[in-house]
Amino acid sequence: MIAKHLMQIPGPPWLIAVVAIFFIQLTSALSVPLIDMVGPVSAAWLRLGMGALLMILLAPLRCAACAAATCPSCWGWD
Repeated sequence: MIAKHLMQIPGPPWLIAVVAIFFIQLTSALSVPLIDMVGPVSAAWLRLGMGALLMILLAPLRCAACAAATCPSCWGWD
């Protein structure tokens, strides 16, 4: 899966932080024309939704690998 590959990224942690900051600033700059088209609230929801989809693709939950007996502990319901 993609998530296994991303866990093995070589490089210092500060580089990952800088790349994350870059992409946050880039999406903020690219959303300016979108705000004019759909409004600020709709643009915020679109950015939030796209970010959620990206997180699901990059780090999917592995609920199928979790046995029924251990699921409460996986979710913190001890």
